[in-house]
Amino acid sequence: MSSRRARKIKSDGIETTTVWIFPEGESERKIEYNLSERFVVEGKKIYRLNINKEGKGISDKTGIKPELIYVFQDDFVEDARSLNKFRATLIKAVSRIVKNLQSSKYLIINVKDIRGSKYVYPSALLVLNDLRDFDFLRLKEIIVVTSNHDNDRSIKDDNLFINHRYLLVFETNFEQERNIWRGKRLSPN
Repeated sequence: MSSRRARKIKSDGIETTTVWIFPEGESERKIEYNLSERFVVEGKKIYRLNINKEGKGISDKTGIKPELIYVFQDDFVEDARSLNKFRATLIKAVSRIVKNLQSSKYLIINVKDIRGSKYVYPSALLVLNDLRDFDFLRLKEIIVVTSNHDNDRSIKDDNLFINHRYLLVFETNFEQERNIWRGKRLSPN
């Protein structure tokens, strides 16, 4: 049984499943509202980290003590090259904000799949693979976010339109890592 106390979550307008469907154009606002209501204790902050084309937005802000760090990308990830750049920048960002993560409970990464000519690059899977060496991160949820869009889009080729993104919700677990280094045996929970 977990030692964390359950906290009451307001149900008004809060998504309760792992698939979030929002009206087109309102996704970002609704995502942040739901993240705040679901994962952040009242009075605490969300630290928004925008990884953009130039790799800017990464800093070592040690004075920040947020409850949640939310990493997202500008819409520059359009092909394999920009996806690889995003992934490399994400690794640097997570490495630099580790001090902040130690006081945070959650790291949430917003990624979307992309198509290169005919084939799909599964961004979430690639990011999960990239973060496997960060032992203090435990994958808590995978949330699929989409918008209810007009299905009358013209068909340009044989490919389906990619209309979803993923929120990879990681819970930080530094205490478990400290105990492992001290040689303590832990239960799987």
